[in-house]
Amino acid sequence: MYYEPHASRDNLVVLTSVHVTRILLSKVVSGEVTAESICFLHDGNEYRAFVKNEVIVSAGYTSLIYLVIWPRR
Repeated sequence: MYYEPHASRDNLVVLTSVHVTRILLSKVVSGEVTAESICFLHDGNEYRAFVKNEVIVSAGYTSLIYLVIWPRR
């Protein structure tokens, strides 16, 4: 499991009950499309997290979507 050995890291934040509203994309010089930021709702407030390196999007069989934004600095 990934979480247990890394739970105390300063650059790891885990939020539950989050609803992702948008993944904002941009095209870089090479023509490649990359994620620029993620917009999400948490506890009735809207947030925008900016991406430094990569975003991993994973959907499970129950239609849950997990996002990993790495690293947080």
